[in-house]
Amino acid sequence: MHTARCCIPWAVFIAAIVGIVMGLLFICHCTPCIVITVWVALAIAIAVLLIVLVLTILAAKLNNPVLKKCLCIYGPCLLIATVATIIVASIVLALPLIPITYIAIVIGILVALFVAMLLIMLCMFHCIFRGFCHHLC
Repeated sequence: MHTARCCIPWAVFIAAIVGIVMGLLFICHCTPCIVITVWVALAIAIAVLLIVLVLTILAAKLNNPVLKKCLCIYGPCLLIATVATIIVASIVLALPLIPITYIAIVIGILVALFVAMLLIMLCMFHCIFRGFCHHLC
C-alpha cells in the first residue's frame, strides 16, 4: 500500500462516525432543513465530479507527474464516494423524509459518503500541493 493512501482509511473511519451521529440525530428530530442539506450535498458532489474531470484533463494535457500521481492514488476512491453520494442523494430526495429507522439509515449513509468524499478530496489536494511544493524546494 502506498504511504500516501493512509489518509483514505482515516477518512472512511471519520465519515462512518459522522454518518452514524447524523442518522441518530435525524431519528431524534434534531436535523432541521434536511431537504436543503441534501440538495447542497448533491450540488457539491456534482462540483467535485467536475473538478476531478478538469484535473484529469489537465494531467493528460500538461503531462504533469504530480497530478497524475495524485489522481492515480486518490482518484478511484474519490470517484466512488462522489458517484455514490450523487446516487444516494437522489434516492433521499425521492423518499418522504420522516424520521423512521430505514430513512435514518439512508441519511446516515449519505452523510458518511459525503464526508468521505470531502476528506478524500482534501487528501488529494494535499498530495497535489505537497508535490508542487516539493518540486520548488
